[in-house]
Amino acid sequence: MAGVLTKASVVQCAEGAPASTGSDAKLTVSGAPVLTSAGIPGWTFVGCPQSTKGGSAKSCTGMVAQQGGGSQKLTVAGSPAVLETIAGKTDGAPLNTVVASHVQTKLTAS
Repeated sequence: MAGVLTKASVVQCAEGAPASTGSDAKLTVSGAPVLTSAGIPGWTFVGCPQSTKGGSAKSCTGMVAQQGGGSQKLTVAGSPAVLETIAGKTDGAPLNTVVASHVQTKLTAS
């Protein structure tokens, strides 16, 4: 079973820029709100180094699509909880992917 991401989890673009995640979920684990799919459009990235590669490269600034990692069973206010298996694309050029770590192991879902 996959671990659930919370506001305390570390989410980054593949280049290592941290995501600023938000959650107003009432479900918390160890005091941190659980991240939900509904909040993903508001995720932003700061400091992505991708634009330093030259050419038409563009730094990631936000998420454009979630491509997996939403719980099939655990929802919060009708939105799937985000799992450590999250896959998604950022608005960087070329498109970048998302990596998550420091998941909450006390709460798991599938």
